[in-house]
Amino acid sequence: MLVLLGAVVACGGNDAPENPPPVRHPVPTSATPGGVPRGEAVLADPQQRPAGLVEQLEMPVAGGGDPCPATDEPLLWTDLEDDFREADQIDTNTSIAIQVPEVVSVCVGGMTPGRSVSVTLTAPSGKVVHKADAVPQNGESPKVALRFLPGNEVGRYTITARQDGRTVTREVNAKTATKPRILLISQDPDNTGIQRAHIDRLKFAFGGLSSGKPTMFYLYHDPTGMSTMRFHSAYRVTGGADGGAFLDLLVTAKTPLGRYWMVSDPSKQDLPGAFWMLN
Repeated sequence: MLVLLGAVVACGGNDAPENPPPVRHPVPTSATPGGVPRGEAVLADPQQRPAGLVEQLEMPVAGGGDPCPATDEPLLWTDLEDDFREADQIDTNTSIAIQVPEVVSVCVGGMTPGRSVSVTLTAPSGKVVHKADAVPQNGESPKVALRFLPGNEVGRYTITARQDGRTVTREVNAKTATKPRILLISQDPDNTGIQRAHIDRLKFAFGGLSSGKPTMFYLYHDPTGMSTMRFHSAYRVTGGADGGAFLDLLVTAKTPLGRYWMVSDPSKQDLPGAFWMLN
């Protein structure tokens, strides 16, 4: 998963069009089992930039995908809290606080290399909602990705890792987002880019939206591999009862390749966005 570490916003000049162009309205498809609205739109040709909108953004510094170090004692920790600390310096007695939607990459430390570890995620209701097996390697702890999406339960989840009679647990406190946020659900496991020829859509989850009212999201694009990303298109996304929503952007042979960044407010640097590369 690409983690946004920072971004520099460059404001456009006075060449913005006087009249904003039509905004793409995703076509509603069907609600998810949790009643969260889902829409879709085609990711295609660029639009004219709306008047007054930031013309370009500098590509965010991205990281992530680093291996989890081995530990002597059984530990569960995440990429949301390591912030350059050693694993044994993290207080694993505290719960991991997140806002939905989110992907939590959990490092499973202190287990015997070469033997399978069973990892489960139990919802506040007591239902097991995720199961995975991971195998530690010498000098490295395995990592398991857990997704928390709109329509899922909110509250305290329990992560449990078991191996040969040893058990370690950690709590995740999942809350409804208070500000607009976006998560790219489609996976890029190697952080090398998503292959256009291998997919027909990009899937996104949103949180912190106004219920029943549209929230604007803006897409920026860089086809050249340079750092400057220019405005590409805008989308209206309407939140459900809990402020969550899903959007599929349909990918065709005409979808431009390059780097993309979708944000809710280009003038602010502290709101989470979705960054990806299409090859």
